[in-house]
Amino acid sequence: MTMRKPSPQRLERLRTELEALYRHYHRPAFIGSDPLHYLYRFTSPLDQEVVGLVAASLAYGNVKSIHASIDKVLAVMGDHPRLYLEQSGETSILRDFRSFRHRWTSGRAMAGLLLDMKKVTGNFGSLGNAFYVLDDPGRPLQATLGAWVALLQDGRTLERKELLSDPRRSSACKRLHLYLRWMVRKDEIDPGCWSGIDPARLLMPLDTHIYQWAIRHRITRRKNADLRTVEEITRFFRHLSPADPVRYDFCLTRPGITGEERGA
Repeated sequence: MTMRKPSPQRLERLRTELEALYRHYHRPAFIGSDPLHYLYRFTSPLDQEVVGLVAASLAYGNVKSIHASIDKVLAVMGDHPRLYLEQSGETSILRDFRSFRHRWTSGRAMAGLLLDMKKVTGNFGSLGNAFYVLDDPGRPLQATLGAWVALLQDGRTLERKELLSDPRRSSACKRLHLYLRWMVRKDEIDPGCWSGIDPARLLMPLDTHIYQWAIRHRITRRKNADLRTVEEITRFFRHLSPADPVRYDFCLTRPGITGEERGA
């Protein structure tokens, strides 16, 4: 069942509560609790987009284990992750990550993702350029995301648990939409490595914190946190912030992650 548009009074009440959360949490002081903070170790957007996809792809599990795994990957890639991809062959990348594991993600899976990025950055100059080439602003961003993931994975024969969900199916693709938020939005939290994509097209990265908030506030009644649920929740946030529907993503996830359990 599709939820009806909230009344103006309810929208205003929720906007007030969300803005209070935004003022409290949407600050650099809280970035350390998020995999996003790894992007700020680097100044080049070419490094940041590579590190961002690594960090977003590993953003499942508890915060401590996520950060530990990202640290292991970046320790191998060094001070210039993009240069590591350019200068390393398949054999050396497979060797470098043969002992890596993050929960069910094996070293072979991580090596596969890095090889995918190496191929696309070699062909298009950057991950962002590949996204631009595939994008049609008149179509939903989900369509471009699906084509971009397919481009990354084209021809990949390494056996692995996929680190990237398939946006062409019904998955919420939380980690991919988190990555897009980092790449597209630009403010004191998100670095906005890719220019030219309208943040109004973004979909909400639907993690358990956002989903439970939406259920609690009767934004959705859907039982499955899938793509249709993402679209429904994003429509609600577009009523509040048409130009920036993922504006409240970072601040809504902080209370549960930091243990403060404040919130709207």
